[in-house]
Amino acid sequence: MYNNADTTLYLDGKILASAFWYVWESSLNQLPVANCKEYSRWRLDPEGIWSEWHLRFPGSGREYALVPGQARVVATQAIDHREVAPALGFPDLSRADFEVVGTGQDVDNPEVPNMEHVGLRPSVDALGRGFLSLDPALMIVDNVDLESLPIEELPVRYHHHRRFPGELLLDVVVVYQDPETIDWDQRGCDRLVNETFDHQAALMLDSQAGNSIHRKILGTTPAGRHILQRTRTSAVDLERGPRTPGRISVPGAPPG
Repeated sequence: MYNNADTTLYLDGKILASAFWYVWESSLNQLPVANCKEYSRWRLDPEGIWSEWHLRFPGSGREYALVPGQARVVATQAIDHREVAPALGFPDLSRADFEVVGTGQDVDNPEVPNMEHVGLRPSVDALGRGFLSLDPALMIVDNVDLESLPIEELPVRYHHHRRFPGELLLDVVVVYQDPETIDWDQRGCDRLVNETFDHQAALMLDSQAGNSIHRKILGTTPAGRHILQRTRTSAVDLERGPRTPGRISVPGAPPG
C-alpha cells in the first residue's frame, strides 16, 4: 500500500478485495472460455466490480495513517522468511504493518495487526494462503457499509458475490500469467473488469520469478517523494523488479 497523493490518508476500514475471476480455462478448471460471454454481465459491469473475497483494514478511523510517499506492507505471513531458505533471498516480513491470518493453525504474529475477514467466504485457507497471491485482479476500496452493497448469486461454484461501486475504487490492478513462462495450459477472457477500471491486463504474473511486480515511477518531487504511474492500464503501469517490501522499487537501486 503506497500513498501516491499529497495528503495523509487513513487505512482504517478500507477494503482489499479480489475481482470476479472464474472465467479462464485449463486442465485444472473445467469452466470453458465460452463462459466469458455468459459471465460478461458481472465481469464487465460498468457500475463496479464483483467480489467474493475481501479483507478490511483494522482501526477505528484514524489509527493507521499513510502519509504522502509512505508504504505499508500487508503480509500473508508476518514472519522472517529468510529463515526458511536463506539462499533464496526471501524477505523479512516479521515487521509488516498488517497480517492475514488463516482459518486454522496459521502463524499469528502478535506484534502485527490482523486484517479482518469480511468477504462472503473465507479469504484464505487454514494456513493463510489466499487471494493475495493467487488472484489476477485486486482492488482497494474506500470505506463503505458492506451491508449496503448489492449481492447476487452467480452461476459459479461459490455463488455469492458483492459489488463494489466504481466511485469507491481507489486502485485496481489486473495481472495475467506471463505466456512466456507459464508451465500449464491456460486461456482467459480478454478482460476481467470493465475497461473503465482497467484498460488492459499486464502479462507478467510468474510465481517462480523470484521478484515482485511494482508500479512504475512517473517522477519524483523536489522533496524526493516518488509519484507512481497510474493510467488505469496495468499493461503499461506495472513492471517487474526486486522484492522491496515497504519501499518503492527504484530502477538501479540495490535490493534490500
